[in-house]
Amino acid sequence: MRSPDSAATTTVEVQRVPAQLSVCCNLAFQAARGGPPPAPQQFTISNRGGRPLNWSASADKGWVKLNPDRGTLQPGKQATVTVTVDLSGLPEGNHGAWITVTSPEAANSPQLLFMGVQVKPATLGNWRIVLTWGAKPEDLDSHLWTPDGEHIWYGNEKGRRADLDKDDTDGWGPETVTIRLLVDGTYVYAVKRFSDDGTLRESGVKVEVLSAATLVRSFTNPPCALQDKWWVVFKLRVREPSVDVETVNKCLRSFNEASSVPPNP
Repeated sequence: MRSPDSAATTTVEVQRVPAQLSVCCNLAFQAARGGPPPAPQQFTISNRGGRPLNWSASADKGWVKLNPDRGTLQPGKQATVTVTVDLSGLPEGNHGAWITVTSPEAANSPQLLFMGVQVKPATLGNWRIVLTWGAKPEDLDSHLWTPDGEHIWYGNEKGRRADLDKDDTDGWGPETVTIRLLVDGTYVYAVKRFSDDGTLRESGVKVEVLSAATLVRSFTNPPCALQDKWWVVFKLRVREPSVDVETVNKCLRSFNEASSVPPNP
């Protein structure tokens, strides 16, 4: 017979909740064809279980980038993944991609997340090219060649569909070329160093391309040698309703500024 002061021992086995993967939430991007890329977006990965888990994420489209794309989560913790997209090669319309998140420790792996992308037509009117620079050289000039044979510059400020607002000759700018209506074909834009009191490379020059009030592209730091007088900045390729800004970013020592044919470095 057991004595009254003897103690009974009970063993309780605690079952730990397995790791559980949770992903939130679906994403939606919008951008205009030829315009700036959409802002990055984020989604979260959570561990709602009782054990640590290792996770990895991947997208089924090459134009989707994830950062980070793998990690470890302790129970009750979450990670944030930043999603960026490169839409430069996508046609107008609606597109989609699937993001897959996997974990070998989670019984509910994998988890899928959908992201929708809408590429809108570019605005075909009221495009502006704004040239600014520093104090030296005092005189830089805007030059735009259009697909219909016009050359917009200080020698021809008013065109059929594009204008130059002024010829700034005492530094800083701005000089603004406005394209009132785009036509199909290729536009070429270049900057000439007219005065010899400085260099393009050290001028602080900046060229901004805007569609309506939206900044589409910005160009700085021309790779020009000391003797170079021309910076061929970009081409605007138009095929209605699409507009693409194509970087050229090349320099020339000389070119006939009055030419009706654009430079081809």
